[in-house]
Amino acid sequence: MIQKQLYKHQQIQIKILLIFKKRKLTYIDTINIYIACNQEIIDNYSNIYTYQTETEFIDLQSDFCTDFTYSESDKILININIVQEFNNADFCDFNSFQIDLSDCTGTYSLTIQEIDINPHINNQIVKNNQMIRIDQLSGNQLANFQTINFHNLQIENQLNEVIFNQIPKVNFYNLSVMNSELIDNQLFLFYYCQDIVIQNFTGSKIKLPLYGVFKIWFCNDALVQNSNFSHISSTFGASITHSYSHQIIVQNSTFEYGFSSNYGGSMLISEAAITQIINCVFKNAESLFYGSDIVTYQGKNVLFKNNIHLNSLSRAKAGAIAVLQNENIQVMNCTFDSNFSNEKGAAIGIEFVGFFQLNNSTFKNCVAQDSGGAFFINMGVALVFQNSNFTSNQALQGQGGAIYWNMGNQLNYSNTILFTNLNFESNIAQEGALSGSGGAISIYKIQQKIILQNLLFVNNTSSHHGGGIVIQKSIVDVKNSNFIDNQAEGQGGGLSIYNEIANSEYSSLNFTQNEAKNGGGFSIFNSQNITIFNLQLLSNLANDIGGAMYLTNSQNISISKVDIINNSAQQAGGIYLVKNILINIQSSLIKQNEAQIMTGGILTLNSKNITLNNTKIIENTSYQQNAAIYGQMIENYFLYNLQIIDNYAESSIGDKQFIRRILIHSMLQCFHKLSRIFKQYFI
Repeated sequence: MIQKQLYKHQQIQIKILLIFKKRKLTYIDTINIYIACNQEIIDNYSNIYTYQTETEFIDLQSDFCTDFTYSESDKILININIVQEFNNADFCDFNSFQIDLSDCTGTYSLTIQEIDINPHINNQIVKNNQMIRIDQLSGNQLANFQTINFHNLQIENQLNEVIFNQIPKVNFYNLSVMNSELIDNQLFLFYYCQDIVIQNFTGSKIKLPLYGVFKIWFCNDALVQNSNFSHISSTFGASITHSYSHQIIVQNSTFEYGFSSNYGGSMLISEAAITQIINCVFKNAESLFYGSDIVTYQGKNVLFKNNIHLNSLSRAKAGAIAVLQNENIQVMNCTFDSNFSNEKGAAIGIEFVGFFQLNNSTFKNCVAQDSGGAFFINMGVALVFQNSNFTSNQALQGQGGAIYWNMGNQLNYSNTILFTNLNFESNIAQEGALSGSGGAISIYKIQQKIILQNLLFVNNTSSHHGGGIVIQKSIVDVKNSNFIDNQAEGQGGGLSIYNEIANSEYSSLNFTQNEAKNGGGFSIFNSQNITIFNLQLLSNLANDIGGAMYLTNSQNISISKVDIINNSAQQAGGIYLVKNILINIQSSLIKQNEAQIMTGGILTLNSKNITLNNTKIIENTSYQQNAAIYGQMIENYFLYNLQIIDNYAESSIGDKQFIRRILIHSMLQCFHKLSRIFKQYFI
C-alpha cells in the first residue's frame, strides 16, 4: 500500500495530490489520499502524517497514470479521505474536485469520504457522516473505475454534468446537491453502468435543461432509497430519467415541487424490465404534458406500492401517473389526493396497457378538466380493480367523475375485466363541451366482457346520464352492487345503459333513493340481449318518466325477480317501456309506486311482444289516470298469472282501441282497493 500522507487544501482551487516514489503497483494495491480540512490538523498530527512541500506532486488527473508501470489486469483502490477532527461539526469546504482517469488502464475503484481522527482511541481514523462541501464536482470522464463511492458530499453551484461511463458499481451515500443551474443536459449521467445505489440523497433548487438529476441509460440495476428531491425542474423526468435499462427501484423517498416542461415532473421511466416505486411521497409536482409525478413508457413489470400522490398537476393528461404502453402494472396501497389534470385522468392515465391491477388504494378530491376525475383508461387489455375507494372526484366537462374508460375504435380482446369491492362516493361528472355522463364511472366501447361486482355507489352525480355508471357500446355484467342516493339530470339515477350490444347481465343489485329526470333507478336505451334479475328498486324518483326503470328502443330484454317498491315519477312510477321489442317481465313485484299524472305501475307505449308473467302489481297509485298498467300502440301484449290488486287512479286504466292483441291467460286478478271489480282489463 502506498504510504499515507496528509495534505492541506487551498480555498480557491483544490487538486487532489499524492506524494510517492515511483514504484510498480502490485496486482491489488490501495492508494490512500488524505486531505486535511485545515492546517491545524496537519500541525496537531504531524507525528502520524507527514506533510512534505518539496516532494513531486501528482494530481489525480490524466497524468496520474504516467508515474506507474502496470498492466490492464492491475486493480487499484483509490481512497480520497477528507480528514476532520473527531466531533468537529464544521464543513470541509472545497471549490472543486477534478477527477479524470480516462487515459489510464487497469481497474480502479474510487471512494470519496470524510473521516475523523480520534485522539482518544490511539489517533484512530474512523468514518463519520459529516458533509464535504464542494462548489464544483468536475468529473466529465469518470471512466475506468470498477467502483465509485461518494460519501457525505454537499455539492453547490454545480454547472456541468458528471458522467459515469461503463462503471460496474456506483454508490452514493449521504450526497446533497443544491442551488445549482446546469448548463449540461443532466447532472449525473450513468451510461452502461451495472449497479447503481443512491442512498440518503438530497436534491434541492436544481434547474436542468433537458433530463433529470439522475439520468440512467443502458444500465443494469438502479436503487434509489431514503432520498429527498425538492424544487427540481427539467424538460423530462426532473428528478430521475431512466431509459433502456433493466431495473429501477425507488423506495422510502420524497419528491416535492418537481416540474417538467414535457413528461414526468418527478420521474420518466421508459423501456425498463422491472420498475418498483415503493413507500414514496409525491407532492405539488407539475408537468406541461403527461404525468406530473411519474411517467412509465413501454415497461414490462411495473409496481407502485404504498405511495402518496398529493396536489399533482398535469397541464395535459394523467395528473399524477401516466402509464403508457406497459405490459404489466400493479398499483397497491396507494393514495391519490387533490390531483389535477387539464384533460383526462387526474390521478392515473392508462393508454395501451397489457395487464393492470389496482388494489387497496384511495382516490379522493381529484379533478379532471375533461373526463375521468381519478382515472382515464384507453386500451386496457386486461384489468382488475379491487378493494379501493373513490371519493369526491370530479370530471368538470366530461364523463366519469371517478373513472372514464374509452376503448375507441380498436381491436377486440378475449380477456375478462373485473372490478370488485370498490366504493364510489360523492363523485361528479359535469356537463360542458362533452356529455357529463357517469357520475362515478363511464365505460365506452369495451368489446370484451367486463364484470363489475360488489360495488357501492353513494351520492354520485351526473349532469347528463348515469348518476352512478353510464355504459355505452360495451358488454358488461353488473352484480351484487348497491346504488344509493345517486343523481342524474338526464337518464338513469343509478345506472344508465346505452347501445349495449350483446349478452350483458345485471343481477343482485339494489337501487335506493336515486334520482333522475327519466329512470330514477336505472335506464336502458337502444340495447339488446340484456338479462336483469334479482333486483331491488326502492324509493327512487324520476322527475319526469320512469320512477324505477326507463327502457326505450331496446329488444330482447329479460327482467325477472325484481322488486319495484315505493318509486315515484310524473309518469310511470314503476316501469316505463317505449319503442321496445320482446320485453319479458316475470316473477316480479311492482308495489306502492306512484305517478302524479299517469300510471303508477307499468306504462308501455309503441312496443311489440311485451310479456308480463307471474308478477304482482299491488297498491300502485296514479293521481290522475291509469293506476296499474297502461298500454298504447302495442302489438302483442301477453299477460300470464298476474295479480293486480288494490291499485288506485283518479280516472281510466287503458284504451283498448290502441291494443292490437291482448292474450290473458290463467289467473288475472284486477281488484280495486275499494272492492269495485273493473268490467274488463283494458277497457
